[in-house]
Amino acid sequence: MSRSSSIHYLFLFLSIAVTPTVFAETRAQEETAIRNLMGSFTADWHISDAHALSMYFLPDGDFINPDGALMRGRPQIEQFYAQAFGMGYAGSTATATVDQLRFLKADLALIDGEFGITGAITKDHQQLPAERGRYTAILKKQAGHWWIISNREMEPPNRGAKN
Repeated sequence: MSRSSSIHYLFLFLSIAVTPTVFAETRAQEETAIRNLMGSFTADWHISDAHALSMYFLPDGDFINPDGALMRGRPQIEQFYAQAFGMGYAGSTATATVDQLRFLKADLALIDGEFGITGAITKDHQQLPAERGRYTAILKKQAGHWWIISNREMEPPNRGAKN
């Protein structure tokens, strides 16, 4: 075996040995970025910023709320959140967990989690029951940032029942 062949095989071996470690570190960083995105989303909910919430979505992103209403694109999503805040959700607290995160491709992820909303009030200033449910979202990484392509929320049919 020639010296140049030996060097070639050494580089090949090193690249194979190092790739899984680099890949795992990159995945961990991407997972952290996605979890941070969800944390930022709930922080913007807390300050009732409908515009900021819409900006987590791609321009043509979509959202289906637990009642089945579909909003397409940032303007409709912003309008939905602005109306919700105007109807008593301003000042409420939102939570969102990421229970499962699956990378479909390096720049495409699927997340499943739970959401909750507390502190919403009616127009008569009566406390609304706490809401909780599940969501599934598809995220895409573009220009170094993760964006929501699509978000689906649902609440269990017995959401008002006590356990």
